[in-house]
Amino acid sequence: MINATIGSFLANRKTAIISLVVLTVLTLYLSTIDSKISTEGSGVFALQTAFSTAQFVSIIQTWGIHGVTLFSRYLIVDMCFALCYTIAFPSVISLMFTQLKRMSETVGQEISVSKEKIFSVIIIFPATAAFCNIVSDLLLLKIIHSSVVPSYLISISASFQILKLLFLGISLVYLLGLLFKRRRLYRKIK
Repeated sequence: MINATIGSFLANRKTAIISLVVLTVLTLYLSTIDSKISTEGSGVFALQTAFSTAQFVSIIQTWGIHGVTLFSRYLIVDMCFALCYTIAFPSVISLMFTQLKRMSETVGQEISVSKEKIFSVIIIFPATAAFCNIVSDLLLLKIIHSSVVPSYLISISASFQILKLLFLGISLVYLLGLLFKRRRLYRKIK
């Protein structure tokens, strides 16, 4: 019952459109903050993936107090962004998969995708990416507001950012695969 409700919510066109619009607005806002910070030197991505304390501290020093304040705001919005793509990716993938199923029935072809693969790509990968993003952001908030910068926290935070990119990349590759399948089926229908 709950699976069907979640599935119908995610495969809903309105859910996909609203989540993509919110994701776009948040992306633009985050880009604006990043551009204000990076005028003085390295941007947010460089800080998030800095594995060494020396590199981390030098980036923070080039930003100054104003940059650190903007970065704190960036991290709060970035956590909302992570929650948003946890809905957006699964919603778009579910919607695409639903459309693919309908199109394949029209053509008389069957789509062979296991439920486990669908679940892992639709739910697990974006949720894991969001978890990695939020953990990294919380660690960075702690690091930039403490007087002592522990090097192990910087390494852990950077590792979580890399994991986030990996899981989001897998989700994007799967979404592109669905788009290509949809395009091939669309050609067969015409």
